[in-house]
Amino acid sequence: MDSNSNNNNNINNDIKPNEKLFFSVWRNIFLKNNIFVQLNLLKSYKKVSIQTLENLKNQKYKKYIEKIVYYSDDNILDENILLEFDILKTIKFMHQGFELISPSVLPIGLKKLIFPIKSNSLIHNFKDNETCSFSLFPSSVTDVRNVYAKDPIISIPSNIKRIHFRSISQNALNKSDFNSGGFGGVGGNSITELGFYIDESTIKLNFGMIPFGLIKRLHMETMSLDFNKLPISLTHLKLDIRMEIVINNVLYFSFGKLKKLELISKNKIEIHNNMFPESLTHLKMGSPSIRLGQKSLPSGLLFLMVTDTIQGMNNNNWLPLSLKTLIVKGHPKSGWYGYQFSSLIIQHVNLPPKLVHLQFDDKGFGYGDNQILTPGCIPRSLTYLNFGSNFNQEIYKDALPNLVEINFGSRFNRYLDPGVLPINSLKKLTLSTDFNKKLEIGSLPDSITHLTFGYNYNQPIISLPSSLTCLELNCPNYSHKIDTSNLFPPCLSKLVLSKNFKQNDLISRDCFYSIDKVLIE
Repeated sequence: MDSNSNNNNNINNDIKPNEKLFFSVWRNIFLKNNIFVQLNLLKSYKKVSIQTLENLKNQKYKKYIEKIVYYSDDNILDENILLEFDILKTIKFMHQGFELISPSVLPIGLKKLIFPIKSNSLIHNFKDNETCSFSLFPSSVTDVRNVYAKDPIISIPSNIKRIHFRSISQNALNKSDFNSGGFGGVGGNSITELGFYIDESTIKLNFGMIPFGLIKRLHMETMSLDFNKLPISLTHLKLDIRMEIVINNVLYFSFGKLKKLELISKNKIEIHNNMFPESLTHLKMGSPSIRLGQKSLPSGLLFLMVTDTIQGMNNNNWLPLSLKTLIVKGHPKSGWYGYQFSSLIIQHVNLPPKLVHLQFDDKGFGYGDNQILTPGCIPRSLTYLNFGSNFNQEIYKDALPNLVEINFGSRFNRYLDPGVLPINSLKKLTLSTDFNKKLEIGSLPDSITHLTFGYNYNQPIISLPSSLTCLELNCPNYSHKIDTSNLFPPCLSKLVLSKNFKQNDLISRDCFYSIDKVLIE
């Protein structure tokens, strides 16, 4: 026996039995194809939207579905319908007219139940003809949203970890057995996330009646509350603020474990120094007027989302050096504040050196003036940039250093000269709705793998990146023939086209067979 045979035997002996089985299956074409079919079905039917009760009954691929979004107002009474969904984890009811479901129809294994936001949905025990308690849910259920409680809550079993009340009667609130272990097991210690979204003008919530236990996530809307009564165990807090908790327009927080905070207000928010705990890493703020004091944000903040009504950024140090994600969203009452923010972010405010993700919605770079993006505005750490819809300015070479993904806003329509876009790092590029400038050879770096052209694009495409795997040409006005044999790179595996490409014979039909996935929208 030669040395090669000995080596092969040694290699085979080193392979574990389960690995041998894998390679045996993988070499079998029939089994391999069947695996891919099953994986594609799992991916395609993981989440499904169902419009009618009849569609629910006749759903073909029940064993692959993990989430159902149910749009019908037909009540689900048949105990066998949902039990046929083997891996169902979430049911979300969308129709505001949906009212009744019996707990007996819920399959074992279900984890999350979401009712419509604006409805009087009831969990109903049809066998006893009465509103049921949470104890009749399958023991697998851990998360219940938008609960409508008409009658007193007798018990919430320990398996439920997250519960959000969308509506609760004052009688139910006063008579509910929140104490004595009725609220989430012994002392309420099983509930980790609690939400109350109820009308404070008709419902008065006394926090003294609820044993918070180990609650870590708290969501409140239209609540008048005393911060001193909130549990110190909180790590996540979401507040829709009203005047009752805005004292002289200043908010103070002293929760030492708080990691994530979301503030939404119809009133003015003023942020002063030392207002937030240093433990805070994620902060979202939305208000018609947000005013920041100097160095008022925690030094360890990683994520910041604000509306463009923010003021007080004239100093260079308003953003903490630790920040990695900054998202600026438009506010319906932003007025001139949006203009102020977008100008200052370029002219005066130093973006943190570790910033990775920068996103502007509605407004952003270049809003209201002719501000140009120049080298040095963007830190070299940045990999993701989403321009605001109003940005339409010239971009200088080296102004976009190491970006991996760029999304231009809807109004951008400027020439992209060769060398303007990052040469080696850029992977995904989305060109705006209005973009209609000719792209020269070298304008698109070869590193790009995903390229999307805007709705109004109608220029001859003469060159595409050699690494391109996904191309979206959903451009109804496009009128130029495409020589796919010379233009499309061999690695292109997904092509999205508008109907005019097929109707007007703008593209060779041969590419439909050579590309793995072709979508015509």
